[in-house]
Amino acid sequence: MSESDPSYRYRVGANNLQSASDEPLISFNGVNFLPGPSDSVVLHKDQNDVRMMVESGLAQALRECGHFRSLGDHANAVMQAIPALRETPADVSSVLNAVLEAGLFETSEEALSRLTWPDAAGSRGLAPSRLFILTCDRPAALSRLLQSLIRQPFPDDIEGVWVVDDSRDTSNIEENNSLIAQANAACNVSIQHFDMARRQTLMDGLLSELPDNVNEIQFLLERSLWGSQPTYGLSRNLIMLLSVGKRALVLDDDILTEAIMPPLSTSSLTIGNPNDRQAVFYPDWEELNRHALPCQSSPLSMMLDHLGLPLSSVLSSELKGPRALSGWDGQAMSRLDSDSRVLIAQCGSWGDPGTGSGNWIFNLDAKSIRSALESGSNLEASLGQRASWFGYRGPVLTPYGTMSQLTGIDNSALLPPYLPVGRGEDIFFGVLTLRMHPTSVVYNEGWAIRHEPIDNRSNRGVLTPISSKLSMSNLVDWLGREPADQWGLSAERRLYGIAEQIARLSEMQQEPLLKLITHEKLSSASAQLEQCLKQAEQAGSLSELAGYTDWERFLEASRNQLLEQIQTSEAEPLKVFDDAYGGLPALQKQGTLFAAALRAWPSIRQAAERLVASD
Repeated sequence: MSESDPSYRYRVGANNLQSASDEPLISFNGVNFLPGPSDSVVLHKDQNDVRMMVESGLAQALRECGHFRSLGDHANAVMQAIPALRETPADVSSVLNAVLEAGLFETSEEALSRLTWPDAAGSRGLAPSRLFILTCDRPAALSRLLQSLIRQPFPDDIEGVWVVDDSRDTSNIEENNSLIAQANAACNVSIQHFDMARRQTLMDGLLSELPDNVNEIQFLLERSLWGSQPTYGLSRNLIMLLSVGKRALVLDDDILTEAIMPPLSTSSLTIGNPNDRQAVFYPDWEELNRHALPCQSSPLSMMLDHLGLPLSSVLSSELKGPRALSGWDGQAMSRLDSDSRVLIAQCGSWGDPGTGSGNWIFNLDAKSIRSALESGSNLEASLGQRASWFGYRGPVLTPYGTMSQLTGIDNSALLPPYLPVGRGEDIFFGVLTLRMHPTSVVYNEGWAIRHEPIDNRSNRGVLTPISSKLSMSNLVDWLGREPADQWGLSAERRLYGIAEQIARLSEMQQEPLLKLITHEKLSSASAQLEQCLKQAEQAGSLSELAGYTDWERFLEASRNQLLEQIQTSEAEPLKVFDDAYGGLPALQKQGTLFAAALRAWPSIRQAAERLVASD
């Protein structure tokens, strides 16, 4: 080694020691990788300010050590990922042990102690709850849900039920009003019909209290601005204003309040991400119902059990000790602390998954894909049956919310509004919530709600070749990359930071904006192609299954389309704005209004809380 070479603390292959047999569970997490001189990497662990310079090969190996495992298991994982190291297993174990002694690993004992440290938040009382039903021109579904609700006892801390009615048809609104009156007579909890008249009353009150925020209030709440476009987010904004300072349970109108256990369920809590959800497919609804195993407890009570709790309380009650963290992703845990709160609670779906097409299976794991291909020779027809379980096999903590037909929201914290129009409002809200509360968690229940839409959705099984199109997901991805200067700020200040990001996008000139959009679409296409190739590789072992031919055809068409999009410049990049948004200026105007609405949201919430309390 020349004098100009850096002095490495540790190298793979430098020693020849054996690992101890009673190894603790350890995780390499919360460490920044910084470029060093020559072929070196500087490791810096924020939590304890430990620093170390290592060769790049070791840094690469350590990236495989994020989950809580024994040192021996980490050594095996490293050698599996880096074949060149398989000839020196003792050296690999020795180097990992040296990095452990240096303080760059976290033990499961340290992690559990950090996340369950008692503080004032642990004894804080939970906010009272309100239950909301979202309905839109489906009186038959609402009637069925109301009957399902009144047949079971309500949790004690639910103050009442609000039916938020976004129906367009006057006769449906009148029928809903009659159904609610009938249900009220048989229910020991008040059920209120929040129809267009009451919506207008709330809006008038807000406009009177906040005359300088007329445009922002109308953007978030006024349905006439959006014509025939779906306004799911607008109705959810009403819920957010009717539940300020409360916990809210939000029900889609086409569910039944019955919780179903997942196939092959587990009971232990773990940590994961939204793409870890799995699915089991059944040939028809008769077979689906034959496999249903109802829970004895009320889904409303179970959803409230964890909503609003600090992580210290959740882990203390559900984990039996440090060994229970075996397999947990330490990197995902590194952002959390004992006061991390459960701000969103979700559950799985039993029946219809709630998606708009068959493409939702594209991100499923190999077991779930196998189940889909076993369900029939015509894959699209099988998916069109909408007879599946979709969710987690046990309780899972994730960083942000996605979609659930029964959702819990702790609105006693400052939470963002929903984007009022279009689809994808759930995941958009989930990502904005995480941006405002970066240490918060979503508690995904290990059971599913029975979801049985009354309308025929057999056409929702269509598989359309995957492509990179400008959509809500691009904005979600962009906002999901949090700027470093947002940490340590209040939730309100972070909300203003998000508003500023959206405002800057809306004010960008056409040429730089198009370059940014092109980059985002190309990045999305690249990630989708990687997933497509992964699915194609796994599909080789599924060739004997009934639906394999359709799946292979879909993957091949998706691969070809993504490859073409990656390698070919768009001839008319602005056309997508004309087709979907009425032109780029119209979209930028919406962005400007939404940014202003985010800035005004705390004031709108405060005014709504006063108005609802006096109603």
